[in-house]
Amino acid sequence: MIDRPAITQTKAQRAAVIRVQVPRSEIESAMDSAIGELLTTLEEQGQAPAGPMFAHHLSLSDTRFDFEVGFPIDSPIEPAGRVVNGALPAATAARTTHRGPYEELYEAWRAFGEVLEREALLDRAGLERGDTLWEVYAVGPETTPDSTKWCTELYLPLFER
Repeated sequence: MIDRPAITQTKAQRAAVIRVQVPRSEIESAMDSAIGELLTTLEEQGQAPAGPMFAHHLSLSDTRFDFEVGFPIDSPIEPAGRVVNGALPAATAARTTHRGPYEELYEAWRAFGEVLEREALLDRAGLERGDTLWEVYAVGPETTPDSTKWCTELYLPLFER
Protein backbone atom coordinates (compact mmCIF):
# COMPACT_ATOMS: atom_id res chain seq x y z
CA MET A 1 0.00 0.00 0.00
CA ILE A 2 2.82 2.46 0.85
CA ASP A 3 6.46 2.69 -0.14
CA ARG A 4 9.15 2.44 2.49
CA PRO A 5 9.20 5.79 4.37
CA ALA A 6 12.28 7.99 4.24
CA ILE A 7 13.33 11.26 5.83
CA THR A 8 13.84 14.00 3.27
CA GLN A 9 14.25 17.77 3.00
CA THR A 10 11.54 19.60 1.05
CA LYS A 11 11.95 22.99 -0.60
CA ALA A 12 9.42 25.79 -0.19
CA GLN A 13 6.99 25.84 -3.11
CA ARG A 14 4.92 28.92 -4.03
CA ALA A 15 1.28 28.03 -4.59
CA ALA A 16 -2.20 29.31 -5.28
CA VAL A 17 -4.41 28.01 -2.46
CA ILE A 18 -7.90 27.98 -1.01
CA ARG A 19 -8.37 27.31 2.68
CA VAL A 20 -11.17 24.86 3.43
CA GLN A 21 -12.75 24.17 6.82
CA VAL A 22 -15.50 21.54 6.62
CA PRO A 23 -16.94 18.54 8.45
CA ARG A 24 -15.36 15.27 7.29
CA SER A 25 -18.56 14.32 5.46
CA GLU A 26 -18.21 17.33 3.12
CA ILE A 27 -14.60 16.78 2.05
CA GLU A 28 -15.28 15.52 -1.49
CA SER A 29 -17.60 18.34 -2.55
CA ALA A 30 -15.38 20.96 -0.88
CA MET A 31 -12.31 19.63 -2.72
CA ASP A 32 -14.11 19.53 -6.08
CA SER A 33 -15.31 23.12 -5.68
CA ALA A 34 -11.87 24.39 -4.60
CA ILE A 35 -10.08 22.62 -7.46
CA GLY A 36 -12.43 24.14 -10.03
CA GLU A 37 -12.07 27.62 -8.56
CA LEU A 38 -8.26 27.35 -8.42
CA LEU A 39 -7.95 26.16 -12.02
CA THR A 40 -10.34 28.85 -13.29
CA THR A 41 -8.43 31.60 -11.45
CA LEU A 42 -5.07 30.39 -12.74
CA GLU A 43 -6.38 30.22 -16.31
CA GLU A 44 -7.92 33.71 -16.05
CA GLN A 45 -4.54 35.03 -14.92
CA GLY A 46 -2.60 33.29 -17.69
CA GLN A 47 -0.98 30.72 -15.45
CA ALA A 48 -0.97 26.96 -15.33
CA PRO A 49 -0.16 24.73 -12.38
CA ALA A 50 3.59 24.17 -12.04
CA GLY A 51 3.03 20.75 -10.49
CA PRO A 52 0.40 18.43 -9.07
CA MET A 53 -2.38 19.48 -6.71
CA PHE A 54 -1.86 19.15 -2.97
CA ALA A 55 -3.78 19.33 0.30
CA HIS A 56 -1.92 20.87 3.24
CA HIS A 57 -3.70 19.92 6.46
CA LEU A 58 -3.25 22.76 8.95
CA SER A 59 -4.86 21.08 11.96
CA LEU A 60 -5.90 17.50 12.59
CA SER A 61 -9.29 16.48 13.94
CA ASP A 62 -11.47 13.39 13.92
CA THR A 63 -14.53 15.42 12.91
CA ARG A 64 -13.36 18.35 10.71
CA PHE A 65 -10.92 19.09 7.94
CA ASP A 66 -8.95 22.36 8.10
CA PHE A 67 -6.63 22.48 5.12
CA GLU A 68 -5.47 24.32 2.04
CA VAL A 69 -6.07 22.90 -1.43
CA GLY A 70 -3.48 24.23 -3.83
CA PHE A 71 -1.42 24.05 -6.96
CA PRO A 72 2.25 25.02 -7.22
CA ILE A 73 2.76 28.14 -9.35
CA ASP A 74 5.81 29.83 -10.86
CA SER A 75 4.87 33.41 -9.99
CA PRO A 76 2.46 35.09 -7.57
CA ILE A 77 -1.18 35.52 -8.51
CA GLU A 78 -3.61 38.34 -7.87
CA PRO A 79 -5.93 37.12 -5.09
CA ALA A 80 -9.42 36.45 -6.48
CA GLY A 81 -12.42 35.15 -4.58
CA ARG A 82 -11.13 32.50 -2.18
CA VAL A 83 -7.87 32.02 -4.12
CA VAL A 84 -4.80 33.53 -2.46
CA ASN A 85 -1.03 33.13 -2.58
CA GLY A 86 0.34 30.46 -0.28
CA ALA A 87 3.14 27.92 -0.11
CA LEU A 88 4.15 24.46 0.88
CA PRO A 89 6.91 24.85 3.46
CA ALA A 90 10.57 23.94 3.33
CA ALA A 91 10.82 21.20 5.94
CA THR A 92 12.53 18.11 7.14
CA ALA A 93 9.81 15.55 6.56
CA ALA A 94 9.05 11.86 6.63
CA ARG A 95 7.80 10.89 3.17
CA THR A 96 6.14 7.90 1.58
CA THR A 97 3.99 7.21 -1.46
CA HIS A 98 0.55 5.60 -1.37
CA ARG A 99 -0.48 3.76 -4.53
CA GLY A 100 -4.22 3.35 -4.91
CA PRO A 101 -7.55 5.15 -4.56
CA TYR A 102 -8.08 8.15 -2.32
CA GLU A 103 -10.51 6.18 -0.15
CA GLU A 104 -7.45 4.28 1.14
CA LEU A 105 -5.55 7.39 2.27
CA TYR A 106 -6.71 7.18 5.89
CA GLU A 107 -5.36 3.63 6.08
CA ALA A 108 -2.16 4.70 4.28
CA TRP A 109 -1.53 7.41 6.90
CA ARG A 110 -2.12 4.87 9.67
CA ALA A 111 0.32 2.42 8.08
CA PHE A 112 2.85 5.25 7.58
CA GLY A 113 2.73 6.08 11.30
CA GLU A 114 3.05 2.43 12.25
CA VAL A 115 6.16 1.96 10.10
CA LEU A 116 7.76 5.12 11.52
CA GLU A 117 7.08 3.83 15.04
CA ARG A 118 8.11 0.21 14.42
CA GLU A 119 11.37 1.15 12.71
CA ALA A 120 12.05 4.01 15.16
CA LEU A 121 13.02 6.26 12.23
CA LEU A 122 12.22 9.46 14.12
CA ASP A 123 13.85 8.36 17.38
CA ARG A 124 17.09 7.38 15.63
CA ALA A 125 17.22 10.77 13.90
CA GLY A 126 16.32 12.73 17.06
CA LEU A 127 13.15 14.05 15.42
CA GLU A 128 9.49 14.34 16.37
CA ARG A 129 6.30 14.90 14.39
CA GLY A 130 4.98 18.35 13.65
CA ASP A 131 1.33 19.42 13.86
CA THR A 132 0.56 19.45 10.14
CA LEU A 133 0.85 17.15 7.14
CA TRP A 134 0.35 17.32 3.42
CA GLU A 135 -0.53 15.13 0.46
CA VAL A 136 0.63 15.66 -3.12
CA TYR A 137 -1.63 14.00 -5.68
CA ALA A 138 1.11 13.04 -8.16
CA VAL A 139 -1.07 10.76 -10.31
CA GLY A 140 -4.85 10.89 -10.04
CA PRO A 141 -8.12 10.88 -11.98
CA GLU A 142 -6.93 13.71 -14.25
CA THR A 143 -4.23 11.29 -15.50
CA THR A 144 -5.94 7.88 -15.46
CA PRO A 145 -9.39 6.59 -14.49
CA ASP A 146 -7.73 3.46 -13.01
CA SER A 147 -7.54 4.32 -9.30
CA THR A 148 -5.10 1.45 -8.67
CA LYS A 149 -2.53 3.55 -10.59
CA TRP A 150 -3.02 6.73 -8.57
CA CYS A 151 0.02 7.89 -6.52
CA THR A 152 -0.26 10.20 -3.54
CA GLU A 153 2.90 11.44 -1.80
CA LEU A 154 2.45 11.72 1.98
CA TYR A 155 4.58 14.25 3.91
CA LEU A 156 4.85 14.52 7.69
CA PRO A 157 6.93 17.55 8.83
CA LEU A 158 9.49 16.79 11.53
CA PHE A 159 11.33 18.84 14.14
CA GLU A 160 14.45 18.29 16.24
CA ARG A 161 13.77 17.27 19.81
